[in-house]
This record gives sequence, structure tokens and C-alpha cells, in this order.
Amino acid sequence: MSFDSLLNKRGTIEKNTISQSSSGQVVNGWGVVASALRCRVDPKSGTRIVGPEVIYKRATHIIYMRLVGGVTLTSEDHRIKIDGVNYTVLWSATLDGRIAANHLEIVVEKVN
Repeated sequence: MSFDSLLNKRGTIEKNTISQSSSGQVVNGWGVVASALRCRVDPKSGTRIVGPEVIYKRATHIIYMRLVGGVTLTSEDHRIKIDGVNYTVLWSATLDGRIAANHLEIVVEKVN
């Protein structure tokens, strides 16, 4: 079974944007960085540590997707939306050292 065959959802990567309203107020919003990305979202299970332990304790899910060219996910700036549910990026890492086949494992926290 190939990695791509496991990607059963579509997701959107969004970046936190700061702008100014007409009255001069600072307004936080979210802009789309990449959309319709094939991905898979799984609940975090067991005690498998993927990244810093303190981050992993907050994690609720793990999202798998292909590496998106030109996008570096950061916990302060990015979130992922899948099926109308927002997930805050806590940590991400590439899983495959081959540049042509890189994919991401993204540790996230579901936003209620």
C-alpha cells in the first residue's frame, strides 16, 4: 500500500495574518497558504513520542501529508483545517530523507 493511498482527506494550511482595520485596530485573521491538500488525520495514540515530549503531551492528533513546496510550518503561525475542524500546528517533521518523496508528520492540537 502506498503512502498516497492512505491520504483520505483534503485539508487547508492557513497562516495567521495581522492587518489593520479602517479604524486603526489590529485585526488577526487567517489566510490560505495551500488548499485541497491530500492528507490523513489520526488521533494520537499510545505513548509514541514524535518530537519534543512537552509538545506531544498537548497533542490530540497527527496529520500526515506530502511536503508542500515553499511552506515551512511553524506552531506560532500556522493551522490546518480539515472537514471544518481547525488543528493548531504544534510540531512537524519530514519522515523520508529522499527529496522527491518527502512527506510530513504534523503533531497538532484540535481546536474546540
